[in-house]
Amino acid sequence: MNINVAQHDLQDRLAFLARGISRSRPAVLVEAHADGRVELTADHGDLFARAAIEAAVVEPGRCLLPAATALDIVATFPKDTLALRYTEAKGKIELRCGRIRSTLTPLALAEDFPEIGFATEAPSYTVPSEALQRLIAAAGYANAPDDKRVELTGAQLKLAGNAIGLVTTDGLRLAVAQITCRGLKAARSASLVPGSFIRDLATMLGEDKQVSLWVTANRVIARCGNLTLVALPLSGTYPVYDAIVPLPTEQTPALVCDRVTLSDALRAVAVIARENEQTVAVCWAEGEVQLAAKAAETGHANGGLKGQTVGEIDALVNARFFADAVAATHGEQVRISIADPKRPIRVEPEPTPKDWQQVAVIMPVIPK
Repeated sequence: MNINVAQHDLQDRLAFLARGISRSRPAVLVEAHADGRVELTADHGDLFARAAIEAAVVEPGRCLLPAATALDIVATFPKDTLALRYTEAKGKIELRCGRIRSTLTPLALAEDFPEIGFATEAPSYTVPSEALQRLIAAAGYANAPDDKRVELTGAQLKLAGNAIGLVTTDGLRLAVAQITCRGLKAARSASLVPGSFIRDLATMLGEDKQVSLWVTANRVIARCGNLTLVALPLSGTYPVYDAIVPLPTEQTPALVCDRVTLSDALRAVAVIARENEQTVAVCWAEGEVQLAAKAAETGHANGGLKGQTVGEIDALVNARFFADAVAATHGEQVRISIADPKRPIRVEPEPTPKDWQQVAVIMPVIPK
């Protein structure tokens, strides 16, 4: 195999693929095709990532490039044309740029890399990148980083007609968002995708204004520009969450306030809250709101603000969960509803934007 490629292009693609790469297969498959296409593929555990790159193919072929080492080497090269050559007989990969040359030994044979199946006969759905950015920002944060229940580490991606939705939960909090996209006509589906699929998707949305999605029983594929993700759906059954979302009435204690002001107040008490299991007290009455945190060995902190209130409340909540939900809320104002200190807390935009649905739910902290 022999290709010539721009140094900055290869560095950019390797950086994308190396992020989250599987420890059991820490290599990038480089494939140079006779028709001039060059594709780089990496195993990210529950998904595979592929990047097409512009290059001049002198001789087609395949090789497995050690991801981390190659990225570090390429980053030191001058911004010039880089030659990547693999000689199967010698079992060596040569990287040359200007007067600098490095030689690497492949971790394995290219034939050992699994066949992915990036192509699919399923219909594709086109979604604006901006819509997915809003969706991920609003609901992509609440999954568990690691859990015995593997389904909680993922996210539920939902399609139905002209709507696309995202749900994450770790069992202590829930984030739900849905956006209506003009021109989208999707069959109803609900796929349990890995959390890494959502995180990687967020990083590649700047590639193009549109994302193509394919959804099948055993694959969820997203393509934006020259970047493609293929997710293998997680096993397990996603929690039925509708029943835990509080449905407030006009009499339910509620607060409507400026989202940024509330975020600032939460930040002010978060340092102390960290020393006491992230616990912060939330109180409001007659338009006055107080946030307070205390830790026996550290001290205490208070933050106040004004807002529109209904009724009175005095509840305990996880400061980090609360801050995440408020920060993710779309719009300038946020509505907090707490029917009872021992019941789930509802966080949502005020008012609800057109073509947009969003709600976050946080379980309260119950005093021991």
